[in-house]
Amino acid sequence: MKELIKILNKNTPQKIDHLTTFTRAICESGNIVFINELNNTEGIKFDKFDKTQIPIFKNIQHRVLKSLYCDSLAELHELTSSIIWRYNLADKKFTEFEFKKSDCKR
Repeated sequence: MKELIKILNKNTPQKIDHLTTFTRAICESGNIVFINELNNTEGIKFDKFDKTQIPIFKNIQHRVLKSLYCDSLAELHELTSSIIWRYNLADKKFTEFEFKKSDCKR
């Protein structure tokens, strides 16, 4: 697991898209945690999200990450208890998503 975390962190921070920067990966109690920083842009201001926008963001992100976990990261399922995507905004936790192998059963 240490070697995998080292590889994941080799090129951090890494801009994923105009909204997200992958800052680092850590191992936490047998889980891989991907820590990301959300970036406000002209069109999207996470720090201004209201009570209706936050659940929409979480729902969309949950579906995208579950698909990524179940399909593209399937080879990691046996190596970890779960994979967690943690999203911070201004260095404070905004939200996180955790997926386990059992989440992929259809």
